[in-house]
Amino acid sequence: MKLILGTVQLGKKYSKFTEDKVNNDEAIKILNHSIKNNILTFDTAQIYGNSEKLLSNISNKDNVRIITKIHFTDINSMENEINHSLTNLNLKKLDTVMFHNYEGFKDKNIVNNLIKIKNNGVIKNLGVSVYTVEEAIDVLKSKEFSVLQIPFNYLDRQWDNVEFLNLINKRSDIEIHIRSIFLQGILVNEHKYWPTIDNQDTKIIYDNIENICKKYNLTKIELLVRYSLSFDWISGILFGVDSLKQLEENITLFNKFDKFNKELLDEIKDTFKNIPKKLTDPRLW
Repeated sequence: MKLILGTVQLGKKYSKFTEDKVNNDEAIKILNHSIKNNILTFDTAQIYGNSEKLLSNISNKDNVRIITKIHFTDINSMENEINHSLTNLNLKKLDTVMFHNYEGFKDKNIVNNLIKIKNNGVIKNLGVSVYTVEEAIDVLKSKEFSVLQIPFNYLDRQWDNVEFLNLINKRSDIEIHIRSIFLQGILVNEHKYWPTIDNQDTKIIYDNIENICKKYNLTKIELLVRYSLSFDWISGILFGVDSLKQLEENITLFNKFDKFNKELLDEIKDTFKNIPKKLTDPRLW
């Protein structure tokens, strides 16, 4: 399973746990240090501030893969939007272009035009970033789309869906990249940072996380990462950092962890079932 560095924090303020975006010099150090440590896939987007332009500063692009998300508003502007990313990234061809969300994928006129542009050789792969398993299932039924980005952590159990897993097994070409394994940071922070979810007591969920960690001598990060590593259908883990130091720490953590055994995995699944969607989907916070 490969690591994918998300660059939203490098281009704009993203997390409520940080005061500002990463400064440009630090951002370039982060990118080049990632490559030195065999993190060769980067996730960006036109709306992530200046992250696309920062990626054009990578000192060695030979084996680098850049995934960018573009929000297409109409057919007439699509080629201009793609050319804009090519210019920002200083590339002649885009490895992977993704829809920012499922809403873009639902516009079949834009989808068909994007496929034509891809077939002209400007784009290698197409993908979609989704939020729900229903959206993912629809994308998986389209053979033209081979990269799928989904939110994933032990609280979000929608991905146990049988139809979703069966479609993955039938698609040898598909790549599933997971994001939000830290759920925008709340799963590694104190309960006071958690969002308020109507009248539901999320402290019970928080305490269950604490109990699992104590019972098995796990850190909260280890619980999150090892859970993610335990699913063979996941191709890559998308993560972001706010500093070079944090990147170095994350590389060390990811390299030393392995997957959970079935018994512990089943216990985690049983502990965190029926979690309210208003907690697992940050759009609802």
